[in-house]
Order: sequence, then structure tokens, then C-alpha cells
Amino acid sequence: MENDSKRFCYKCGKELTGEIRFCPYCGADQDPQREDSEAKVTASVESNDIQKDDSKTWFILDIIGWIIFVISLVPKLDLGLLIVLALGIVIQKKYNHKVAGMWLWIPSAVLFGILFVIGFISGFVGAL
Repeated sequence: MENDSKRFCYKCGKELTGEIRFCPYCGADQDPQREDSEAKVTASVESNDIQKDDSKTWFILDIIGWIIFVISLVPKLDLGLLIVLALGIVIQKKYNHKVAGMWLWIPSAVLFGILFVIGFISGFVGAL
């Protein structure tokens, strides 16, 4: 009995005989799910290599950001919080360290907002 279902290579379109894993014409893996998972693993490894190259830079920027954050708690130096906010966004976007960047820019944005509101209210009340 001959099998009526014909198989074709999904990449080059040539007819395949039997249960073969790779196309004898173009060499394509005939299990596209396996090929997709291998491509994802390769992409993941490459992106991890990029992060490892910049690991010292983002860490130094993070430390500088936290030092400026603490200095910004001194009255009249609260504009430093905007610098910390910018550093946090740079760490998050450029160096792909989402958590480190967010832990830096979110507290600085919240504290800057609170200090801005307090300054606005005290200036408004002082004018009365």
C-alpha cells in the first residue's frame, strides 16, 4: 500500500519521500517548531551577551543616581531628582535593565511630584 499523502519541503517546495528530518535539496529542518525554538534560544543568548557587555556601565549609573537621589533630599537641591529620573530612564531604555531603571526613576518622580505640590501649596498659602 502506498501512502497517498505527499510531503513537500516547507522551505524549497520539493517533494519529500519517507519520514526524513532534513530536506535533501535545501537542508531545511522539516520540524518548523524545533527551528523556531532554536532561533529563540539563539536570540536570547545574543541579547544576554549585549547586557553583559554593559553591566558595569548601568551599575555605575545606578549608583550615581542613588547618590544624587539622597543629595536631592537636602532642601533647595530637589531639582536633582530630575537628573535621577533621567538616569533611571536611560538605564531602563538604553541598557535594558528594566527593574533597575524603574527602581530609580519611579521614586524620584513620586518624590519630585510630592515636593512640587508641597512647594506650590506653601507658596499659595504664603501669598495670602
